[in-house]
Amino acid sequence: MREEKLKINERTNKYMASTEKVLREIETLDKSLLSEADVQMVINSARNYYNDSKHYYEKKDYATALASITYCEGLLDALRFLGLADFAW
Repeated sequence: MREEKLKINERTNKYMASTEKVLREIETLDKSLLSEADVQMVINSARNYYNDSKHYYEKKDYATALASITYCEGLLDALRFLGLADFAW
């Protein structure tokens, strides 16, 4: 169990670092599908999941931190796949 917790800890830390970078550098693109406000709402939701992940990570609840950061990454990837944002992991 201890080894599994450590692996989750390391994976979560890696995802949090790459997501923090994306949230700093993300650029919105095509605004014909959604308004800028709608895209920003999704980015803000992703940022909230990122902050949740940091909170749970600090509490050593690595499983919840991992779930939060992967949800955040999913929202960001969806924006990129739809051509609404540009960033690199």
